[in-house]
Amino acid sequence: MPFYEILINAGCSVKDPLIYKYSNTKNIELHIKKDRAAIRYYMSVAKSPEEMIAFKAGVFKDAYRKVFLLHGVLFDRDINVRTITVAIDGVSVVYDKDTEGFPFVYSMISKLPMHLSESWKSKEFCLRLIESPKSKSNNDYRQISVLAFLCSKGRPYIIDRFTNLWTSMNAYYNWYADLYNEFFRKKYHYDAKYYEKIRKRIPEEKRGEFDNLRSETLSNGRKYPFIVSGDTNCIKLLMESIHKNGAFIKSSQFENDITLRAMLHRFESRLCSLSDFDLQRLYSYSVLLLSGSQAASNDEFFDIFKLTQGMNRQNLYFFLVLEYPYICRCNYLHGSKALLLLSYENEFEIRRLKAASFFVEKFLSERIPMMITGVTKMSDDILSSLEKKVDSKNLNIMENHKKAAENLIDC
Repeated sequence: MPFYEILINAGCSVKDPLIYKYSNTKNIELHIKKDRAAIRYYMSVAKSPEEMIAFKAGVFKDAYRKVFLLHGVLFDRDINVRTITVAIDGVSVVYDKDTEGFPFVYSMISKLPMHLSESWKSKEFCLRLIESPKSKSNNDYRQISVLAFLCSKGRPYIIDRFTNLWTSMNAYYNWYADLYNEFFRKKYHYDAKYYEKIRKRIPEEKRGEFDNLRSETLSNGRKYPFIVSGDTNCIKLLMESIHKNGAFIKSSQFENDITLRAMLHRFESRLCSLSDFDLQRLYSYSVLLLSGSQAASNDEFFDIFKLTQGMNRQNLYFFLVLEYPYICRCNYLHGSKALLLLSYENEFEIRRLKAASFFVEKFLSERIPMMITGVTKMSDDILSSLEKKVDSKNLNIMENHKKAAENLIDC
């Protein structure tokens, strides 16, 4: 079985490499140091160096991508590739900048320091990042959230940075909603696979009746509000899961309500006057209030707190990290809104996007590692609390449909 070794720059060896499998190829080793890396594995299929750099070997294509990703996470910036050595059973070929297409990948990882926290660099976090191939990670909200967050780093224009950050946030709250939905699908059999399984056991002459039941159950999600979909519902669910106060105002309400719109304008004017240092202090203040501390009239940011309270008693923390950025998303990343193709240096739109980006980045920087490593999950007490909010009438409808469908088996 041929032994493959791919060295980036001088290559390297570490005592505790990251080891994973890809399809039938096991024990793939990734050794990564600053601006150096090595990929080592045995593979039964023989590939030439030319086929390797043309990415006709899925194992190498996947591993090469993961080296770039992990280097960015571990060393806070993109890897500077000067040479690539492909060795097969000790026979090596070296590729450098004179090779057409070198270094054979287009990386959007920042060349500037990304300032990721230490929680991003743990071995458990890194192993979870590489445990699935690209074909699967493309449909994994967790991976989507990570990649979009990293892509936001080093973007020269704030509109691009905000777009990437909101994409990451969108994937995060959709992943969270999936955890919630999966619980109810299993408990109440709101699942196409369940119906497909029992359909095979139903007599031919009864399948038409069964199909009507299945269609009524599965096609109209609005009847069954415990299945969450759509941005506003997913965001509200995330709020309620973190804190019981999950009040949320749709962006359209700000457009249609003069009082709300005036309050939002006052909030934005105050927010956009703050320095980066003050934004950090405001964020810390909101976390303090979320943990149960009481706001006092002599607090430095009490006026901002009062404004969010005036907007249907919004929680300051959630307004900063979720609702206000969502308002910005609706204003700038929407087919009915003009994109910021041209803007001035200190224009109001730029300042509001900078503030919104700051809070989204703070939230995701802290919560993505917990999502990837499994610390963040739907606990039983959260699910129980959320289940109590579901109309029992709708749950009874689901139970009745389930029993009616199962009764057809015995007819």
